[in-house]
Amino acid sequence: MAHWRKEFSCTKHEQSNNNKVPHPQEPHPSINQPPIFGMNVIVTGAKGQLGQTLLRVLRRETDWALSAMTRSHFFTLGTMSSINPLSKASWREALATTGWHPDVIINAAAMTNVNHCETHREEAWQSNAQLAETVTQVARIFDARVVQISTDYVFDGVAGPYTEEHKPNPINYYGRTKLAAENICAHSGVHAAIVRTMWLYGYTDGLKMNFPEWVRDRLSNETHIDVINDEFGNPTLMEDLAYAVFQIIEKNISGIINVAGTERMSRLELAMAVAEAFELDSTFIHSVTADELGRTAPRPMRSGLITLKAKSLIGLQARSLKDGLMMTRTARNRNML
Repeated sequence: MAHWRKEFSCTKHEQSNNNKVPHPQEPHPSINQPPIFGMNVIVTGAKGQLGQTLLRVLRRETDWALSAMTRSHFFTLGTMSSINPLSKASWREALATTGWHPDVIINAAAMTNVNHCETHREEAWQSNAQLAETVTQVARIFDARVVQISTDYVFDGVAGPYTEEHKPNPINYYGRTKLAAENICAHSGVHAAIVRTMWLYGYTDGLKMNFPEWVRDRLSNETHIDVINDEFGNPTLMEDLAYAVFQIIEKNISGIINVAGTERMSRLELAMAVAEAFELDSTFIHSVTADELGRTAPRPMRSGLITLKAKSLIGLQARSLKDGLMMTRTARNRNML
């Protein structure tokens, strides 16, 4: 049986503004089925930070056959097929061509740039809500399960941290699209796990930088940065999230489940921790409020996720921020050699 505290390894492998979406009714978690081995698993968003981490962790922990999907291609069994992830017909054609029958679809694809979502709403709706609908349609065809990656941005951030039972109330368009995706999955009739997470970090190896990587990059270049001191949340190591997804699949869990780091802090505190972990000069960090910084879309300011359910169902043991940042530093150093 795999354990939580593993070494970081790179081996082995909403439409209009007026649309209303109901609060999802959480399916009863099912954990009494036996583990399933030798499954066929599709990971969408395979070029993203989380997608890459999922593929790496699943290769390491399982004997499952893995396929990867990007915005335009489907990779499986050593072959590459063109695909439109928003088209059910395109999915069916690609799967028929390769003979691939998915047992699980992990939907890690999303438009996560919150300000861009606020100003490019049709694109955000397609990327976040419409894609989730297509995924569930395909899952019904193949009787496959779905793991939908979601976010704390479904909440308003007024009275966090939040459990799975708190009522969502998104305050930006990104959060509305992700809540819509949750509802689509919850009411699709497929076996779906909705995994809410937040503030992801980890080594990205040339991919789009997450917040801690951005801080490290700027401080390494001795660049002054403004960091918000009044926005709170749980930094979450992508490696821990990926392993949690593996456990959710293995234990056949459905419904909403929070997966996040155990330490809740401000963005400023996180940035200072990054400076310490990478031995960089924290005097380049300038503390500001969210109002002072000014952003296109509002954020949930006092957010956070409570993970007691995940601890009970899958034995979640998220690493401390200090350990996670050390792992990130080690992975970066190894890949820079």
